[in-house]
Amino acid sequence: MAVLATYKAHVTPKYDTFLPFRVAVACIAAVVFIGGAVLTTYLNWRVEVLLLYLFVLCFVVNAVVYIDTYMKWHCTEETVSVQHEMLVVERRKCIFGRRKEIPLSAIKKVETYDDGVGQRSATLRVVYSNTSYRFGLCLSDADRQALGRKIMELAGRYV
Repeated sequence: MAVLATYKAHVTPKYDTFLPFRVAVACIAAVVFIGGAVLTTYLNWRVEVLLLYLFVLCFVVNAVVYIDTYMKWHCTEETVSVQHEMLVVERRKCIFGRRKEIPLSAIKKVETYDDGVGQRSATLRVVYSNTSYRFGLCLSDADRQALGRKIMELAGRYV
């Protein structure tokens, strides 16, 4: 196993790490109370309870996705390595951790992907077998280019 890069998300002290959790709880509480009041006024209590549970379930799912997105940018650790002619990208310390394996022989190109939101959102995108995968959340431009060159050198070696 050859580790190409290990990098951590930027943890900045000006961000409150529990803010997303508090926002999610506040949204759920607001929906429960407001939804309960509205539904109690207009509906039978059995239908009200069912719809209330559905609203809460939707907001819980949205809250978990929001917290995971926040954790990706502030807590996540990613490791890029080569194992058995596969490029392996592992993401840890987030709710939806992931391990992605990409055959080096299938890699067509590695490019910087910027979705236009800002410098913070630039990532590496590996294009392979009619699909692509993004990683490298908090890398600087120089580190991103160096990692891209390493991956392309390894992919060229296995083609």
